[in-house]
Amino acid sequence: AYHMVDLMPKFVLIAFRDALWTGDLSFLRRLWGNMKDAVECVLRDDITGLKLPYHTTSSGFELFEALNEILGRAPEMLKGMGSVLLQGYTFIPLGFQSFDAWSFLGISAYAGLAWITALSSMEKAAFIMGENEYGSEIGEIMKESSENLVKLLWNGEYFNLWNDPVSGMNDNACMAAQLASLLYSYSSKLNPQIGSEKIRKTLKNIFEKCFKKGEGLINGAYPDGKRPALSGDLKYENGTGLPYRVGCQMDTPWTGVEFAVAAQMIHEEMLSEAMTILKELYDRYSRYGLFWNHIECGGHYYRSMASWEVLLALEGLVYDGFNSTLEFKPKVNRNNFKGVFTIAGSWGELTQTFESNRQRVEIKLVKNPLKVKKMVLWKIGNSIGFVEAYLNGSKIDCEKACRESEVEIVFKEEVLLVEGSDLTVNISYGS
Repeated sequence: AYHMVDLMPKFVLIAFRDALWTGDLSFLRRLWGNMKDAVECVLRDDITGLKLPYHTTSSGFELFEALNEILGRAPEMLKGMGSVLLQGYTFIPLGFQSFDAWSFLGISAYAGLAWITALSSMEKAAFIMGENEYGSEIGEIMKESSENLVKLLWNGEYFNLWNDPVSGMNDNACMAAQLASLLYSYSSKLNPQIGSEKIRKTLKNIFEKCFKKGEGLINGAYPDGKRPALSGDLKYENGTGLPYRVGCQMDTPWTGVEFAVAAQMIHEEMLSEAMTILKELYDRYSRYGLFWNHIECGGHYYRSMASWEVLLALEGLVYDGFNSTLEFKPKVNRNNFKGVFTIAGSWGELTQTFESNRQRVEIKLVKNPLKVKKMVLWKIGNSIGFVEAYLNGSKIDCEKACRESEVEIVFKEEVLLVEGSDLTVNISYGS
């Protein structure tokens, strides 16, 4: 999908996340050159000098509709040639993204934020690879990219859909998935330099503008609330004259986006909004007997597997395989939480209880080995009295490091959990 400008950053995000969770340095080394190429590809096509991905027009399937109309009047031989030539990267630059029937122009929040988060991944990966100078260069590019994106798109409430500094055109729609790639900032412990205040304010506006009771979270909405679903076919409010049609991607809910937005809201402690979206989604598909067949572009669509992000968010689960660090900070039921976990082929059960000033965290491994050197947990009480750790009932040595809202447990020796292993940490707090 060379024509989708968001896929290079997404490749970087996926590659680094998988390397981090598996702790597989050889995997990262094998892909490192490709990850660098992906970054270089975006920078090479930076026609504005803003260090941001750029969408050329037309960037949606409207282009193919226009081409088909032109080629429909051509002889058969020319149709075949035109279909190849006019879609070729070197003939017409294209600026599609995953919402491929929704045309963007210039700099977009969706692709721009994916790019900035990918740069944060590259910066972290570079230091792991020992390429500190390259990591510092990437950090500087990320800083410049972030500043330019905020200047172009931040309107004080959310990031505008897109802004084209070349033509001067602008689209101020609120896109539900504008922050989607920032989910990797939680699972990969990144710092894309957007700021938590902007993230929370954006999520609040996404809920207010895009959530429609009885429908779900639609992909985008304009501040004035006009929708083709209510008014019939319209024009996008951006000066392009492109049709804003009934049933278009912008005016439709996508399950995968709903799960992703809800997961991010859970990460940001916006539990009420997240649960409202998830309940509407659950009811919508259950009502029609389609709970196991979520339909987006087609039946059983892959994006709906973003539902797993909801579990990770609820558990506050992150694993750093390079340092064997397990972070478990549940966002709900902190005094009595129980959940399943999967980490790099290992899976088991996580529980946390808090009673009589004592916090108990337990990992029961069911399948495949897991290494744990550190654990990062909620600091539920005030002053910590003592910390004890047990492996299969036998006490093991550990040390603690307290921060404002969390406590880090460091085991003297790395713990190797195998099938049937039980690792327990008890934290006692002063009354």
